[in-house]
Amino acid sequence: MFNTSVKHEIQSKLNLYFYHCCDFKNCGRSPYKAKCLLHVPSLKCTWYQPIVGLKCELGEIQLLGKGNCKLLNSTKKKHKEYKINKWNVNISYFIFSNFTKINETTKNIQTVLTEVQNNTCIKFFKKNETINQNGINFLKSNKCESEVIGMKSENESQYIYLTDECSYSMRKIRSLLYETLGLLPPVLRKDRNKYVTLKFLYMNQSKVTPLYDYYKPINNSLGPYDLGSITHYIPTLFTFDKHVKTIEPNERYKMYYENMIGRIEEPSFFDYRTINKYYCSDICKKNECEDSGYNDPKNCSKCIERIDFSYIFSNNITDNLNSNCGYYLIYAGDHLKHFIQSRVTTCLYYIRTLYNTGKVYVRFPSFRGTFIKKECSLKNSIEIIYKSNLDVPGLFLCYNDDFETIELISDSIFMTIIYRFEWYETYAYFEYKRTFDNDFKYEKLSKLEKIPLLRNETDDKINDCRAGKCA
Repeated sequence: MFNTSVKHEIQSKLNLYFYHCCDFKNCGRSPYKAKCLLHVPSLKCTWYQPIVGLKCELGEIQLLGKGNCKLLNSTKKKHKEYKINKWNVNISYFIFSNFTKINETTKNIQTVLTEVQNNTCIKFFKKNETINQNGINFLKSNKCESEVIGMKSENESQYIYLTDECSYSMRKIRSLLYETLGLLPPVLRKDRNKYVTLKFLYMNQSKVTPLYDYYKPINNSLGPYDLGSITHYIPTLFTFDKHVKTIEPNERYKMYYENMIGRIEEPSFFDYRTINKYYCSDICKKNECEDSGYNDPKNCSKCIERIDFSYIFSNNITDNLNSNCGYYLIYAGDHLKHFIQSRVTTCLYYIRTLYNTGKVYVRFPSFRGTFIKKECSLKNSIEIIYKSNLDVPGLFLCYNDDFETIELISDSIFMTIIYRFEWYETYAYFEYKRTFDNDFKYEKLSKLEKIPLLRNETDDKINDCRAGKCA
């Protein structure tokens, strides 16, 4: 779609120039150029005061040659509406044997199916022949996509199409399976524009139709918009050039979110919570879980929490989650301090401002050095919970060649940092202080103020006691 303007009292025709090139970088040098004319009265034009003229919207245009063109249809897209259907919790599946590395593909698919079984009430049953009724067929194809979001119909099978390359990607298999189970990719939500900006101008228009459709989720229920969802699309969705982003997060720390969306290998906490809400809510009749938690369908007396804060505080733990983490509670004052801890794997640090005023500022001076592996995974990242609402997904900091130093500020008086490194030991190293400046940067400190003090655990324990949190 194009927006353009014409001077109503002068022009009866609108000159259009079309440029097309195959090479995005060299487009300015050798574009293909075409020209055509459209009669202004044939367009749907409205008065536009800022330019004292008419604002005209153009839809699809067919070039007819010899300077002529034709307006094919209205600029208003027709939205199709889809209801996402829920499966029975017992799902049959079949894997075709036409994959190049059938053993590896089978192992990957079955690993993903087992993950879902272990974390939900859904059960999968392997079949030895093509399923012609309710069930999922995994088929080698020249495309990598799910046939439909949710179940097709009661007595109709459906397919998950995988290229050989996709069949080696655990993330891709997970993403397509969760779509098939009915998890709506966040970019297809009606309210997506609150959270991301889509740049249709840079998209292949032959592929964008699904982005205009409406989807009614299972139970008409959606959780928070999750940029870390296993079904979230990559930032270069439908782009003509891999260097041009078509999805941009509407978040404060955009570049860090762009680095994680469409990359995280595993389903998020919120993915599992949504699937359990869709399929397993009848198993546990009473939900007594606090905050963002949900009942474990394998054991209804157990709550699965995003972070088990209640366990940490009620048990007065000083060595949290891992004996090498050190004291978990840190108080941020007006002087810059630094925290260093070696042999870290999975560790949580809860930073709170002194006197419950101001906000928490955190800086990672040697961010890249924390990582040995480059994969973006819940087992190889640093989770930052900087928003005051704990029911909102956090930020996962994954490796990036361009990220040397990272600076973040909380929205409230606390920030939680969770080191998630299950594949190897690393170190925790960050600097922190209290700030009253929403735009505070390290460069605002004087030369002397940039020399950080070493964190003193004894001081933090004393402050913790003053706040009434010790025995």
